[in-house]
Amino acid sequence: MSYQDPYHQRQGLPGTPQLPAPYAAAPPVHWPPAVVVAAPKSTGAAIALELILGIFGIFGVGSIYAGRVVTGIVLMVSFWVLFWINFALIFLAVGLVTMPLTWLAYLAGGAVLAARAVDQHNLRAIGA
Repeated sequence: MSYQDPYHQRQGLPGTPQLPAPYAAAPPVHWPPAVVVAAPKSTGAAIALELILGIFGIFGVGSIYAGRVVTGIVLMVSFWVLFWINFALIFLAVGLVTMPLTWLAYLAGGAVLAARAVDQHNLRAIGA
């Protein structure tokens, strides 16, 4: 039983054409491995995401944009844990000082972390 090429069957042609001898016995071609190049990301976009969403208490989005998902999630969760601790401390008047300081520290620190993460991502993207 021989293989019948579907194209030749539809055209009513007999069998499958055979390749000429030099091509039929050619060794397999070994291609080099594919190189995946990541697109560069914008430092300004990462900082803008951190600052704009950070105004509303959503930190870490710039780091997630830069590819540092774990860092972004840690920033989000740790800010809200500290927020509720500071909220509880408001009743002792300590939270009135520590809550805005925590927010400012996360706002500045999150933007710096996001910018560094984008720079590292872009260095990997160009292969440096």
